[in-house]
This record gives sequence, C-alpha cells and structure tokens, in this order.
Amino acid sequence: MSESLARFKKETQEKIIQWANEAKLSCENLDEALDSQDEALNSQDEALDPQDWALDPFLIVIEWNDATLLQRQVIKANITNFIAGVNGVQPFTDNNNISNVATPSDSIFTVMDTRTSPKNQIAADVLDYL
Repeated sequence: MSESLARFKKETQEKIIQWANEAKLSCENLDEALDSQDEALNSQDEALDPQDWALDPFLIVIEWNDATLLQRQVIKANITNFIAGVNGVQPFTDNNNISNVATPSDSIFTVMDTRTSPKNQIAADVLDYL
C-alpha cells in the first residue's frame, strides 16, 4: 500500500481501492472490445468513446471530522449536496452485491471534464468552496 493511501481511514482506503479496480477492469474490457472490432469500425470516433466515467476522472476524497462540523454548526449533507450539484462532479457509488443497492458516497467524488470546463478547474473550484 502506498504512503498516500495509508493516511486514510480503512473504510476510505477500501473505497479508493474498489474505484481503482473498477477503472482497471473497465480499461481491460475496453481493450478487449477494441481488439475484437475491425479496423474500419476503429476509425470512427464513436467506436473509441467508451462513455465510462471511471477511465480518467480526478478523485476528491474528503475525510470528515464530525466533531469539528458539529462545533462549527455545519451540516455535512449541505456540503455534499453542493459538491454533487457541481456540473462534472458525481459521488462515487458503492454497489452492495448482497442487496444490489447503489449507495452514493459522502466522502469520495469523481470529477470529469465537461464541455465548458476541464476537470482540473472544476476540482479547484470545489476545493476553493471547501
């Protein structure tokens, strides 16, 4: 485990590892699909566009200090709702394999490019808000 990952709580580490595994699997599936297509299809831009959010997003990982939030009278849901409402930002969803229910994370968000802003600008704006 890298030092940068070791500083997070165990639950957060597991979520980040899960996200990385899903992104890796998505890339492997994309490579297999591209290998199986013929070259005429590969020349089309749409054939190469995987439409997969896990391929190249930024991650924003927030470690909440609930005692400090309470002391400052800040409601965590207000902050997470604002972040999730920013165009290009989505909460990471944890799929429970037993109940088949997707639960959005309140501490891990993916940031993707939009037509109007690159992902690094979107992430900077969200961090400025925090």
